[in-house]
Amino acid sequence: MKIGNKRWLVTLVAFIAIVSIGIIYSSLYPWSKFNCTQNYVDVNSGRLRSVRFICFLKVYDMVQETEYSKLWKSFSGNYPKADWQPESTLQGFWPRLSPHYAYLGVILWEDSLLTAFETTKFDRDTQKQIIESFSTLLRTNPIAAERFSHKCLAFAVDKHVAGQNVITNVPVWLLDAQSYLSQTNQNRP
Repeated sequence: MKIGNKRWLVTLVAFIAIVSIGIIYSSLYPWSKFNCTQNYVDVNSGRLRSVRFICFLKVYDMVQETEYSKLWKSFSGNYPKADWQPESTLQGFWPRLSPHYAYLGVILWEDSLLTAFETTKFDRDTQKQIIESFSTLLRTNPIAAERFSHKCLAFAVDKHVAGQNVITNVPVWLLDAQSYLSQTNQNRP
């Protein structure tokens, strides 16, 4: 066997060994930084951040605005200092469910609010107060923030079904996070 062929064979065997070790490691530790994407949400504004790792090296770190964060910015001005909280971790080789983080699904919560605003027309001041309430809940109580967004959407759908496409009389719990928390605590056994 020629020396050139031996180098090629050694290189091929080394490559296969490295790839095999990587696949085995990823199977044993599926959400490690060996090969994953970690997603974060800025609980102050609703922006998203994705960080991709391959072989423990950060490949990219990208921040993106969502429709919710754009609306938040239109009401509140410039983004404050980000408070990034984990939303999900996705394995790179084959999809697996993410570990459950407190903010898992926050994109859907934000979309629920936006859908509520599209379903029934809230005036701009009311939208701003709802966004502020949701942001407060998002920073302090993510479970309550999720429920608030779904309840806001249900309220808007109920009004739309009743033929009220423009809302002028909004319940206090939609406008104030503390009122929402007080109301939900009273309804618990």
